[in-house]
Amino acid sequence: MPAAPALMVIGTVISAGTAALGAYMQSAAAKAQAKYQARVAEYNAEVARVNANTIRDVGEQKAEAVRTQVIRTKGAAVARMAANGLLVDDPNYDATSIELMGDIAQYGQLDIENVKYNTEVEAKRAEQVGVNYDLQAGLFNLSASMQKPGLSAMLAAAGPISKGLGNFSLLGGSTPTTSATWT
Repeated sequence: MPAAPALMVIGTVISAGTAALGAYMQSAAAKAQAKYQARVAEYNAEVARVNANTIRDVGEQKAEAVRTQVIRTKGAAVARMAANGLLVDDPNYDATSIELMGDIAQYGQLDIENVKYNTEVEAKRAEQVGVNYDLQAGLFNLSASMQKPGLSAMLAAAGPISKGLGNFSLLGGSTPTTSATWT
């Protein structure tokens, strides 16, 4: 019977080692995954910032295209009025041509401002996506920093050891157990 306590100790040590190894590996994997997710979120944040800049560049090109179209429209209107015999350069002759040119310029500027506004709204939205990714990266980095594989292994090993020692007396033999019976 002296071999039985030794076998219990060996079993307890093996159980503790297995638990420790499993806990260490699980914690290390969780830490690696959190670091990876943080890197992905940081990359996504950078992509969002680049998108915001691209949106602004494209918006400026659209606004320039509208400016060009307004100039062409004004030129076409002047040519059409001149072809119909109207004096487009004489402000005293016909107020209609001047009003028409003013309307074209005013609505053209409104179109340009709308393009600029919509572009900025879209760019701000892309920047906010980037900020959200930055925040996610911070949370993932925090999660990674909180993973302590060594501590997890020690705590996992403590459970089987304390349970094993609770059933074994160091002074020889197993700890007596009592069983209550109800009568």
